Amino acid sequence: MTWILDAARVKAQATAAGIPGYLDRAEGRIVVSDYLQATQKITRAGGRTQPDLCGSFVTDKDGAASDIRHALRTLYAEQEQLAPVAEAVLQAQVAEVAADFGLATLGQPIPPVLYRGTAVPDALIISPRREIRQSANISIKAGLPVDQHASLESTVELALDASALVVPVGGVGVYPT
Repeated sequence: MTWILDAARVKAQATAAGIPGYLDRAEGRIVVSDYLQATQKITRAGGRTQPDLCGSFVTDKDGAASDIRHALRTLYAEQEQLAPVAEAVLQAQVAEVAADFGLATLGQPIPPVLYRGTAVPDALIISPRREIRQSANISIKAGLPVDQHASLESTVELALDASALVVPVGGVGVYPT
């Protein structure tokens, strides 16, 4: 429930600032593009985690994890800075399209368009050691440090005598929202 309140607070702040009213279409597209590129960089950095930390050639796992954590913190900060404006632009664009299709009253879609991007959870994949098969796929909190991924994998492997791997997922969709 707190994430709903956080989303509402961010939206209220963006609306009070008049965003995206100060941006023309081209500027709005640039902000959304920058936001999506930041998100893509985070996904790529997270995908490099496993090879960078789990290879037998890695002698300084703590140092590698620290470097990855620092890079991800920087990328998340960039994304967080762009998010309120990009989300407001996307909301306005969807509301405009809805109005163009006659799905609005007095120029506003009902219910109103609200968009809030959130981090996609990672997945803990569990597999028997003796065969290639996914026996469990458990969503875990996004943004856990990579050293916690490794610790979780080790704990599950010891407790269940199975293989475990934390991986990023491509996306999650739910309906109704």
